[in-house]
Amino acid sequence: MYDVIVIGGGPSGIFAALQAKNVNKKAKVIVLEKSKSILSKIKISGGGRCNVTNATFDPKELCLNYPRGNKELISAFSQFQPLDMMKWLKTRGISLKVEKDKKVFPSSDSSQTIIDCFLKEIKNKNVQVKCNQNIVSIFKKRDFFEIVLNNQETIVSKKVILATGSCRDGVKYAKLLGHSIDPFIPSLFSFKIKGSDILKLSGLSQKFVRVSLKNSSYTQEGPILITHEGFSGPAIITLSSFAAPYLHEKNYQAILSINWLNNFSKDQIMQSLLKAKNQYSKQLLLKINPFQFPHKLWAFFLNSFGNIFISPIKDVSNKNFLKLVEKLCLDEYSIISKSTNKSEFVSCGGINLKEVNFKDMQSKRCENLYFVGELLNVDGITGGYNFQNAWTTGFIAGNSL
Repeated sequence: MYDVIVIGGGPSGIFAALQAKNVNKKAKVIVLEKSKSILSKIKISGGGRCNVTNATFDPKELCLNYPRGNKELISAFSQFQPLDMMKWLKTRGISLKVEKDKKVFPSSDSSQTIIDCFLKEIKNKNVQVKCNQNIVSIFKKRDFFEIVLNNQETIVSKKVILATGSCRDGVKYAKLLGHSIDPFIPSLFSFKIKGSDILKLSGLSQKFVRVSLKNSSYTQEGPILITHEGFSGPAIITLSSFAAPYLHEKNYQAILSINWLNNFSKDQIMQSLLKAKNQYSKQLLLKINPFQFPHKLWAFFLNSFGNIFISPIKDVSNKNFLKLVEKLCLDEYSIISKSTNKSEFVSCGGINLKEVNFKDMQSKRCENLYFVGELLNVDGITGGYNFQNAWTTGFIAGNSL
């Protein structure tokens, strides 16, 4: 009989298994992974660089980056937070660097550095790992769990940690053990929009805009990227995360509003245009470009009004300036679908958080059953937050065994 069986060889499952062995070196711990290898998500994350965590060390501030699970994670981060994970890696010889937006990467810029670290720990801690394991069913007996594999082999354990991510198998096991599931839906994606000439500007970006979903409270600020299908970039991806259930309910059809000059009020924009009119009266507004937009983007804004701005700026009426101000502050596009952000594989949904005790990650419905990682209805925005959820919940579950 095993002391602990971890189902799922992703970041949260492996970290939970290692922590369980750290607490009790003699404990019999095994990880059962369905695929041919463990830690595959680390391999491809961050474009192969692995954004291991985020250097936000205040738990309350950190939780603001989790659209779902933020309240529950406050207590969890008091037990194990990004600074703890960075120390854990550094004590194992991993050099780290903090980049913009507080994203933390291995100095090697290679996810293999992190994978090798874990593989070494698995060997040192004597954690047994079996891949290509297809679990048929799981039963809770009086004092132990019985796990049946597709080859009819039966494995028993005192405790079980479910760490399957958004895999349907984990949902099935949880339901068999009495849990309810919040439906899995995408939570990080870009927007496809109805045909617009702005799509011809694919690849252009603007550093600081405000994006909102019309007739809703959802809004975000940050960089935006124009794609061949619509819009992406940090502001859009973050907006999609916080608005994921809303957009799912709307079948990913909504009106996107963009304020291209979020740092300026309408009055400031108007004053800048009038100042340009006085200083450069014989020049074209296209050439003046007072807000330093990428040239093609500025041309798109002006051309969207037909021939209004093809004359020298002195001939442009204030009424037409006001039309331009409105365009720059409230530019609307019809979202018709979503596009997956391929650098992230994150969903919202999972185990209903009311059914889990975040002090030890144990089920409130089935004693000695634990949940970690993305199987929980917890998800973060891009920036290393989802990995930190994996490390934190994995640490707490392993530490509780």
